Amino acid sequence: MADAVNERQSELIEHYIGEAIKSFTNQNFAQAESFLRKALNLDPRSLDTRYHMANLFSLSGRYREALEILQPFENDPRIAAEWHWYNFKDAWQNNDFFQARAFMRQMQEFPDLPPDFAKGILDFALDFGCLFLYGRALRQVGAISEKRDWKWIFAAGLALRLTPNVLWRSSVQKYVDYFQKNSRWRKVHALLSAAHFADSKNPFWMKRIGQASRITRDVYDPQFQREKICYESVLRKAPRDREALDGLLLTLNDMGAWGEIQRLFDHGIADASTPWHRSLEAMNRLNLGERQKADDLYRRLEEIEPEQARFCRGLIALEEEQYQKAADFFQQESRQDGCKTLYRFFHQIASLLQSKPVDSPLDGQKILDAMPFADSPSFKDASYRSSGGACALCGWTGERRPLWRDARSGWVRVRCPKCSMISVDPIPSMEAILELYKQPAGREKSLFLQAQQEVKKLAAVDDKYGRRLPCFQLLTDWGSSFSWREFEESLGEEKRFLDVGCSAGRIVRLFHNGGWRSQGIDVDPDAVAFARSQGLNVRHGTIESLKDALAAYHFITLIDVIEHVQDPAEQLSQIYEILEPGGLFYLKTPCADSLPHRFLGDSWLESCEHLHFFSRKTIVQMVEQTGFQIVGVKQLLDETTPFLHPLQWKQKFFPHLFNKWIFKAQCGDMIMILARKSRSSHAD
Repeated sequence: MADAVNERQSELIEHYIGEAIKSFTNQNFAQAESFLRKALNLDPRSLDTRYHMANLFSLSGRYREALEILQPFENDPRIAAEWHWYNFKDAWQNNDFFQARAFMRQMQEFPDLPPDFAKGILDFALDFGCLFLYGRALRQVGAISEKRDWKWIFAAGLALRLTPNVLWRSSVQKYVDYFQKNSRWRKVHALLSAAHFADSKNPFWMKRIGQASRITRDVYDPQFQREKICYESVLRKAPRDREALDGLLLTLNDMGAWGEIQRLFDHGIADASTPWHRSLEAMNRLNLGERQKADDLYRRLEEIEPEQARFCRGLIALEEEQYQKAADFFQQESRQDGCKTLYRFFHQIASLLQSKPVDSPLDGQKILDAMPFADSPSFKDASYRSSGGACALCGWTGERRPLWRDARSGWVRVRCPKCSMISVDPIPSMEAILELYKQPAGREKSLFLQAQQEVKKLAAVDDKYGRRLPCFQLLTDWGSSFSWREFEESLGEEKRFLDVGCSAGRIVRLFHNGGWRSQGIDVDPDAVAFARSQGLNVRHGTIESLKDALAAYHFITLIDVIEHVQDPAEQLSQIYEILEPGGLFYLKTPCADSLPHRFLGDSWLESCEHLHFFSRKTIVQMVEQTGFQIVGVKQLLDETTPFLHPLQWKQKFFPHLFNKWIFKAQCGDMIMILARKSRSSHAD
């Protein structure tokens, strides 16, 4: 009986931790904390639960609470690195330089210093203007991007330090402005760092570093620690600096640190004296789930910011199931084309919810498909001539409407009038495609570096924890209509997995940890070399090189790849051939004609190397034409989209409830499909 109780308790703890991870992924940190506390109440001695709780606290800057949670295990070698890290951050947060440096030195004794810790040491040295400490940290932490500029920063910082500040401050500012105007951001960061090391008592340089970091930061980094540290450093020296405070508020908002933002308002550090600050506080109250307080704030804002206030009050009414009230709020006209789409869409959602049965699913994409889409009517380019090529989906060879020309590649995207498929016309040669890949943008380089770090982290992750990760849940969680566990158990011991376009091998590592014979393939030789260095079975090449492997795999993934290939239908056919009968295929790609696409227009996805832009309708049609049976479809909001469009999205202070309803209505700009090859299918 006791064993049954313990097993039930373990299952419940697993459930709470899983729900906490899902809530965290959706940026609902308060709910994540609530689930973790329930798990902790069931087993107060659980290191696993305490570790998750401490990590959650640390992301909100609550390092003292993180230490209190981990205190029963402070001597446990499994959390030694984290224990020292939280002590280091707590001392740093309290401006105790010597105590923080002592913990930093202890951390540097660890043989494998995690990348987050390494960056923290660098930022600590930068914050306190310790030029020599910064150099030693760079040598000890290994390959960090700042390392390549270190010699120049050191020499310039030393030279400026030996020169009276009055002789160089204005000149450095002019050069920084010049480099920033010409988007030479590496020089901007290097010069500002050198100036700060030479003049560390002046908060001006850290403020400029924070502002430059906001513009150039890697949008795939969920923590934004560098700019947060810069603004906090300025405010310690100049508490009344309004620019730094506003910068910190924006950074905390991007981080989802809503509790921290509210503390700044509650303590009077942030003053809601302008419409900008009032909008931020109202949105923040709503993000914290305080709907009544948020509604009161929005009601006062209606005279100043009527469009935003009424839209957000409409979202609150939707959430409270007051659908007629919501429809009234959304029945307004906007002066901005993108916002017009939002109001019309949500007005129809509210009207639909008034009449539809409670249990029937909400499909906002069907509403969007019935709405007219103004496709770049201003596109005019005398040099464009239709190639007469066939549509990749339906084979249409007539005229296709030109939408826009990509600024970097020069390729023109066109829409098929018959099936609505969007593709480049003409499809470029493989040589032209490869030439474009030889010049990756800074964001693409950052994404690849992050992928490498994730692969290294996953090497130490066991299968049990790996199955809780959001990346695994996206692949395997398809609701009650499909059981991943039953599928996996049906395969027995010989489970074969392939990731097509695997990059650094993150998903290959995840399935390898789960006991699969895991393999990847990619056209990037650097990615393949890195994956192999991590002990992963990854081949260099394209899927054509696997034609001899007929019916060889039980599960194949194609993640953010199909939009890059010349002939997507042919690639799907090749995947179908090498998949076992009854095997599963997972596909993920950006979703055109989604609500974010219609809201943001042609700026929605500035990916010059994409040859095709699929909507839900077009990608489902292509997958079914190949012979697959659709198991499930998910259409979510890509978490990077709001960050890629700060002026239209993040800085308009759309609350998290907006993102939540995009998810509820299944009309986001990231589409995922799980499909099955029929058991009666046989390779020729």
